[in-house]
Amino acid sequence: MSLKLQILKAKIHLFSKTGKIGKLHSSFNLSSNGIKVKNILICFPIDEASFRVAAYSFRKVQETTLKETNLIFLVPQKYRELLHFNYGQIFTYQLKEEQDMIFSEDEARNIVKNTNFDMIVDLNSQFNLSLSQLISLIPSKYKVGFHSEFSDWFYNIQFNISKDSFLEKGYSQIKSLLKKV
Repeated sequence: MSLKLQILKAKIHLFSKTGKIGKLHSSFNLSSNGIKVKNILICFPIDEASFRVAAYSFRKVQETTLKETNLIFLVPQKYRELLHFNYGQIFTYQLKEEQDMIFSEDEARNIVKNTNFDMIVDLNSQFNLSLSQLISLIPSKYKVGFHSEFSDWFYNIQFNISKDSFLEKGYSQIKSLLKKV
């Protein structure tokens, strides 16, 4: 196991013990009638290639799937001009270059303006501790993300995409879930 991976595991363990990682709702029921959600936070990817794929994949999600749902998009500031949605609210944040940058609870509240979310969706296919920690600090019953070695700490609904698979397939799985809300 690499030193970087060991350090990351130690940080996650320490953050969970000190409360810097929020509590995760671990049990809930998804019925065939769907789940009722009013506000959804969608966190866009932090790398440009994945961001562009996500922006294209989710460009019509409000019109086709979530007509009665309030969508809020969390977007890295440097990609804001690449997002051309005619719906939802867009919150931006400054992406710091340090890999270990951690959001405080105050920063988390500032970013999402104290909105109560029923669901949070992380569109990053690669694990990012800073963003995952931010998501953990925002109260929400449903937290959706891609499976990774650390995803059990942060997401109670996880989608798996293989290394050989296209990112669009994972986004399609997430959109299928969103059709049920």
